[in-house]
Amino acid sequence: MHFIVITLLTKLALSWLMGILFWKIEGKHVFETPYVSKNSAEIFLLVVILGPLLENYFLIHLPWKLFGNSKPAVLIAVTSVLFGLLHHYNVYHIINATVSGFVFTVSYWLRLAKNQAFVASWLLHMFYNLFAWIVNEF
Repeated sequence: MHFIVITLLTKLALSWLMGILFWKIEGKHVFETPYVSKNSAEIFLLVVILGPLLENYFLIHLPWKLFGNSKPAVLIAVTSVLFGLLHHYNVYHIINATVSGFVFTVSYWLRLAKNQAFVASWLLHMFYNLFAWIVNEF
């Protein structure tokens, strides 16, 4: 659990710093994500529960199962970039999501030996999205 808390706090700090940097460059708030639905419960279910579950399964867990440990650095880089491109709302989101993908994939890789890889990565992603949902919602 310490691993998830420390990694989450580090990722949140990086996101905050990148948001400030982009705010200075763009001159506008870049944290908002355009949601299709305005229903808070629906957004919560999609952003905090299902999104992280599906993204971690298809973008991290499945590639790792298919390609294994042959070249972890390449797999981490490719999944990070794919994760970033999936979040193409604006340049800030692509960069932030690429860094997030890197953090989630490295956390997966570091937990492989303990058979906690998927759960650790998913929880980290879920808590990060929970924080983002709270910031956007309130």
